[in-house]
Amino acid sequence: TFVSGVDKLLYVKMCHMGLENSNSSCTEHFPDPKYPSLSVIADKLRGRMKPRADKNVVQYQEVIPEASCLDPQDSDTCNALAITYVDYSEKSILNIIKTVIVMGIIVYGTLNFQRDAQSLVLTPINRMVNVVHTLSENPLANTSALQDLTRLDSKENSETENYETILLEKTILKIGSLLQIGFGAAGASIIGKNMKAGALNPMVPGKMITSIYGFCDIRKFTDTTECLQEEVMVYVNKLGYIVHGCTNDYYGMANKNVGDAFLLSWKICDDLLPGFNAFEETPDDNIRLRACETVTCLVKGTGTVERKITPTEMADSALAAFLKCLVDLENANTNGSLTEYLSYPRVVKRFGPDFRIKMGFGMHVGWAIEGAIGSHYKIDATYMSPHVEMSDRLEAGSKIFGVPINISHWLHALLSPAARKFLRPLDKILVEGCPTPMTVYTFDVSNFPRDFMKTKLQPNGAQVAVDFANDPQFQSLQADLHPAFLGNARRGVEKYLAGEWGEAKRIFEMCLMQKKKDGPTLRLLGIMSQHKFVAPENWPGYFLMLEGY
Repeated sequence: TFVSGVDKLLYVKMCHMGLENSNSSCTEHFPDPKYPSLSVIADKLRGRMKPRADKNVVQYQEVIPEASCLDPQDSDTCNALAITYVDYSEKSILNIIKTVIVMGIIVYGTLNFQRDAQSLVLTPINRMVNVVHTLSENPLANTSALQDLTRLDSKENSETENYETILLEKTILKIGSLLQIGFGAAGASIIGKNMKAGALNPMVPGKMITSIYGFCDIRKFTDTTECLQEEVMVYVNKLGYIVHGCTNDYYGMANKNVGDAFLLSWKICDDLLPGFNAFEETPDDNIRLRACETVTCLVKGTGTVERKITPTEMADSALAAFLKCLVDLENANTNGSLTEYLSYPRVVKRFGPDFRIKMGFGMHVGWAIEGAIGSHYKIDATYMSPHVEMSDRLEAGSKIFGVPINISHWLHALLSPAARKFLRPLDKILVEGCPTPMTVYTFDVSNFPRDFMKTKLQPNGAQVAVDFANDPQFQSLQADLHPAFLGNARRGVEKYLAGEWGEAKRIFEMCLMQKKKDGPTLRLLGIMSQHKFVAPENWPGYFLMLEGY
């Protein structure tokens, strides 16, 4: 009854008639064998009760006799005395150790749980949110960096590859990439607005832009389809890979695939580009230079960083892209991905052993409405305007002129003077739906060097600009042309448009000696021969083309 808690009972003295009564018989008891007498208790404990430097640590409690009295006011009735020792140090140290161990276990468990939650749940969710946010702000943004980060995380622990959050994250990245491929540049606003909005609404209003449009067509596609049958899909995709790859390398975007044709675009700016809006406009170098001073295009191409370019550099890049398409296509016929189709038995039977896969290209610049066409069941993101249609008509006209590339005089005016030096006019024509006559140009290619126009990067990671003035690659395309051919062809067209058909005939015959079977020259000679090489009295200075365009 004298000791509670962690007190240790060291000594008990019981006196029958009271502690203070000398006649009382007393009994002493030492419960702890380590303390067999009062002197031992004094020696072992009292000597250790000196103050410690650390006041906060109590090692021993002072040994204090404690009396048990029946009546606290009457000392005579007190008949027992006890000496107790409270060992704070042993119990405290054990309790501290327990507490530290428990806290360590809790902290360790919390950190491990937090690490797993962070790596398996929170980090993937944050990346998913970033993908959605990135696509809503810039629908054409490159998400490959996030894809690389996901791959890196999965490599660190291959067991996590099949976790639901990782699979969901990869799925969102794939969906984002598919949206970009499916909608393209024309559908960027559809992706962005629907990523931000709560409900799905693919019927987003269009917006006006100014762009360069390129339309290309696979020659003899219907007959080739009958020959290749199931293989025709792979055949078209190989051609698409060439066209889309060259376009993407030089800042363009693939827009629409229509069986045997592809629509490409090189966006210059939103809204209108002064001087290049309407067919009635006749842009010159002053208008071109003003446009280059007021408008810049942010491009990346194959570079790692973006840079600003002028509309003229964009036009030069678009022309370089189609020239690269033309050269790569010819090389693919000779020793590349298209060689196998030239030896197909049905192809050889239909076209003969000298068959070559060819394409035609038409290029124009102007405004268009960028947006979606269709319904909630199916939409196509594309461009709509007479200028887009003009690129299609120019490509169709390339069959009439017998050259692979047709360029409108509006795009010709936007090109750099150095690029224009490689071009020659084919004719000035008035076509249905166009209020003014249009001069059509072409780039003659007589040589097809391998590895033509492979992109190069500056030290800072930006793509090197196209340079028609100093890059010898463009001169190599016309290396096999007679040195005087382009000059004579230009003079012949000039005389023809001026109504001096006799002189034009003489010059064109000279051109045929310099380049046999030149399509544009043979066509103009054919037109003039119908009038016995004498221009009609009402000759307007252009050819009225009612068919083919």
